[in-house]
Amino acid sequence: WSVAVRSRPPGRVASRSRALEAMHLLCHALLAAGAAAKLNLRAGGASFPAAMYQDVSFAYSFRKPASASADISYHSVGSSAGKRWIKDGTQRCEDDVRPCVTLDWAASDSLLTESDYAAQPDLQMFPTLAGAVVPIFNLPNHTEGEGQDLLLTPTLVSKIFRGAVTRWDHPEIVSINPLLALPAERILLCVRADGSGLTEIFKKALSAFEQEFKEQVGADSGKRWGLANVTRRRLNSGVATYVAHTPYSLGYSVLAEAESAGLPFAALLKGDHRVRASPTSVAYALAELGLEIGNEREVLTADVHNALGLMAWPICGYTYLVMRTDPLPAEVPGSSLETRRAVVNFWRWFYTDPQGVVARLAAKNGFAPL
Repeated sequence: WSVAVRSRPPGRVASRSRALEAMHLLCHALLAAGAAAKLNLRAGGASFPAAMYQDVSFAYSFRKPASASADISYHSVGSSAGKRWIKDGTQRCEDDVRPCVTLDWAASDSLLTESDYAAQPDLQMFPTLAGAVVPIFNLPNHTEGEGQDLLLTPTLVSKIFRGAVTRWDHPEIVSINPLLALPAERILLCVRADGSGLTEIFKKALSAFEQEFKEQVGADSGKRWGLANVTRRRLNSGVATYVAHTPYSLGYSVLAEAESAGLPFAALLKGDHRVRASPTSVAYALAELGLEIGNEREVLTADVHNALGLMAWPICGYTYLVMRTDPLPAEVPGSSLETRRAVVNFWRWFYTDPQGVVARLAAKNGFAPL
């Protein structure tokens, strides 16, 4: 048997070979250029603004040209872990299970301490947004609607979370909710199990509402509540999940997570006026107290809880960007001049965004921009 092979002209074969080789090199060049143009930044910390930071990071990744953007991975691990990671990524996490990583920037709702500043003088906090913390609850057969809000007073919230008011049919709750059929059941409290800036905002406000809460519980971000019958859950999502699945429970959450999970939250009675948490009522609190930022000493922090205006939500606080202002040591994996420049570029865009993307995402996530 013989097979006739039809050969191609040598010139055509050579031309095709060169074309394929050129295309191969071009693909490699484009991939290399894309990899060089877009950096991966590591961020993490507070769960309070986690959804917001994930949204803005996603939006930022689409900026044109690609060299003006970056891919940012944000890890919602709590304010305490975020501060610890930005100070020293070699430390282990609070639960001693997973190793920490070094961050390009961290987020925290709780403040750095004097010892933090003394140990690392280049640490700095910058306010980014302000948001509301809301009392979330689960009352079977409760329906939301006009006149159906669960009403609490600021002082009453403090009393409940220090264990002085323990039942849903307590006279102080019943008297300001005449239209609600409140059950004769014990209030099942749920709080954060981890060090939390959200908890610090909440406890600072409750300490301002009532001296007894300040003395018995305190205003720090720690785990102490002084209550034996309290359930503890890690992260904001843990508290929200517990309340969603536990009848007669009460906890606290960031506004956006409560709304996205469909969890009802209490309105507050200030005098004869009821106020609901919203970006607008947080903005009223900022208008009253937010201008005092950085006045006490050379740090850019301020408390905005316990605003007295009738339209202002009194349980709110700033969330902060935490950064090292000195260059990170060369031995830190992933740290470079390029990543530092990319972090600054991202936050410049965040604060000055001319298209209003950040402001729209802030409103969507229940925050008031600066």
